[in-house]
Amino acid sequence: MQYSAILELHIDIMSEKAPINLINFDNVPGGIVSGLSTEQFEQVAYKSMRKTFYDEDSEEDAVELNSDQLQFLSDLEKCSIPTGTVTQTKNHIAKFRGFLETQKLTANFENLPNETLNDYLRLFYSSLKTKTGTFYSPSSLICIRASIQRHLTSPDVNRTINIIRGDDFKRANGVLRSMVGKFLNSSQQKGKEYDAINEDDFQKVLNYFTRTSTQVLQDEVLFNTIYYFGLRGRENLRNMKCSTIVIKSDSSGAQYAVIDVPMASKNVKASLNSKEHTDFKQARMYEKSDKSCCPVEALKLYKDSFPSDADENTPLFLKCTKNGLSKVPVGKTILSDFMKNLSKKLNLSKIYTNHCIRVTVVTIMREKNFPVKDIMLVTGHKNTSSVERYDRKRRDSDFRNLSAKLSETVNDCTNEKKIFHISNECNMSLTVNETVQSQIPEDSRTGTHQKKARLHTSWGLLEIDL
Repeated sequence: MQYSAILELHIDIMSEKAPINLINFDNVPGGIVSGLSTEQFEQVAYKSMRKTFYDEDSEEDAVELNSDQLQFLSDLEKCSIPTGTVTQTKNHIAKFRGFLETQKLTANFENLPNETLNDYLRLFYSSLKTKTGTFYSPSSLICIRASIQRHLTSPDVNRTINIIRGDDFKRANGVLRSMVGKFLNSSQQKGKEYDAINEDDFQKVLNYFTRTSTQVLQDEVLFNTIYYFGLRGRENLRNMKCSTIVIKSDSSGAQYAVIDVPMASKNVKASLNSKEHTDFKQARMYEKSDKSCCPVEALKLYKDSFPSDADENTPLFLKCTKNGLSKVPVGKTILSDFMKNLSKKLNLSKIYTNHCIRVTVVTIMREKNFPVKDIMLVTGHKNTSSVERYDRKRRDSDFRNLSAKLSETVNDCTNEKKIFHISNECNMSLTVNETVQSQIPEDSRTGTHQKKARLHTSWGLLEIDL
């Protein structure tokens, strides 16, 4: 039989591509064996090997999963994605698809070749602006791209593609970086600012909690829930039930409230890595001797005001009426805007958000010199860098103290040389000369003098105008 006939026979029954380098052709002149190219001979040899070592009949007779089984597995895969992420992905995909329709391009982009999809993404990224015509923040742009990637690799589409790091999409990502640059060079606010609540504002909030009405009592319980348990802005507030927070006693007999049921958290992921799905939050809200400001006492009074038919599944936060609590749960938006509305109501120095309460927790614990690991037990952070990001936020008192220290340093300076030990490699000496002639031309400031500080270090001399 001719080699060409053998090749045709084997190619007809082949079901998959032969692996590369099955046979080493380094010593074969020209890479040709009996008239066959290297690639052709690889295919023949590969099929012969499979026929020898594998039972191809069983492979051909393999039974595939039916549609119900495949659908079940697909639904199970989707369950690993948080509901909020699913909603966000749908919105971003709708935005991308809507853009393609307006440009009279193929709206069903899922099966487009990489080259075409790359061009579509370049055009889409370049058009991204908010409804008010401003540029999207870098985090928003990254979320939009991640949503498209998530959609393309989802069980419904099932493409093996990477628009984030793939070489085929470098130009699209270049456009995305340009849009980040446009945002940074614009006059827009550089991301959200979550400030710690200043001391004076914090005291106003505490003074408001007089428990004179059901609404005020609920506001106190809501604030305490976010504050003592280190929650994020809207984390789990709507899903909390009467049984979510329970009161216990420790070994000394002191009472404390604790979140006693598993709560979905941004920090806890459905992952095969045990560290990622472990929740390290161990926050407790302890009682105080003064019942008028005791958070545990406020929780007890609040639960006592619930309707008589309330059970453990009754939402923790119910709408308030003139006659007390109703049976209707508080809306998600009202819960999310709690601190914002309270800031307006109490005329605080600035408008705070719920997330500012969490930042305040980190700030206060830092001021009390608590270790980062202890702070993480309250907030549930898994990464110390996340805590340090909150730690960079300072309250007004911090800046007042800092400025005072700087002023004291300048006022205490004399013509004497002062030595400051910086490190083992460097000592700095500070000399202040109050009679240094100003460098400003005499016709504009004749006879003026400037105070200067000279910093003598092992790296050289630095002179600074004071």
